[in-house]
Amino acid sequence: MLAESNFLVAPDTGLLIWTIVALTYGPVVLYAGVVTALKGHWLWLAIGLLTVGLVFLYSAFLPAAPDSEWGRRRDRRARRRASG
Repeated sequence: MLAESNFLVAPDTGLLIWTIVALTYGPVVLYAGVVTALKGHWLWLAIGLLTVGLVFLYSAFLPAAPDSEWGRRRDRRARRRASG
């Protein structure tokens, strides 16, 4: 006879869910962290490393600092479009 289970789902389903979350959240946060670094938001980068990347999802949408790599690329692209 099968033992009655108190679980709504199988006990090992949690591992599967956390694996899926890690495989989707990980690359998104990594990409947002790289964007944050390229935009020159070093304080946001440090805070994001302490908060497991939660801040990266916000800081990636902030405008780039003018002296950052992201800002310089954007400026070069704008100048090329304006000149020709």
